[in-house]
Amino acid sequence: MKRVLLILVLGVLLLGACGSPTTAPPAEEVSTNWVTYRNPTYGYTIDYLRDWDLDTSEAPEDVSIHPPTTALAAVTIMVFESSLPIDTRTGLFRDSYLAGWENSKVISSRSLEGKWQWTIEFTYTFEGMHLRGEAYFGETLDYQYAVIWESQVGWASACKEVAETFVAH
Repeated sequence: MKRVLLILVLGVLLLGACGSPTTAPPAEEVSTNWVTYRNPTYGYTIDYLRDWDLDTSEAPEDVSIHPPTTALAAVTIMVFESSLPIDTRTGLFRDSYLAGWENSKVISSRSLEGKWQWTIEFTYTFEGMHLRGEAYFGETLDYQYAVIWESQVGWASACKEVAETFVAH
């Protein structure tokens, strides 16, 4: 029953993102160019540019935000149960996610204090195109969050700016 309700809620949110005047939007206005996506299930918000696409169709714990003109740039939020130490979670990211890309390279990997406990800066090649990105890892009592931005040249600063608006509540 909860899963059906969650799917219905996400469906309403997606319809709102498409601009349907009869449904409630999934976000509230931050300024003229920004909107806020709220995920009450996993307790976070993230701001993104109004003309970007919000994709919540993969799974409720995975959300992607894309610039409108390219598929080679994205901000992805992944939510996990807090069952692993954060350094183990970052190791899994390095060993599984990055290992799947051609010419993947970790530029830096370091622990932090404050909002994020760990960050990994990386590069890789996809279909001959060079991409770069960063993954930020943090946690609350209930969940661990990975906020990953990755893009080809030209979108890096915008993707990073979006990723930096993430707030776990």
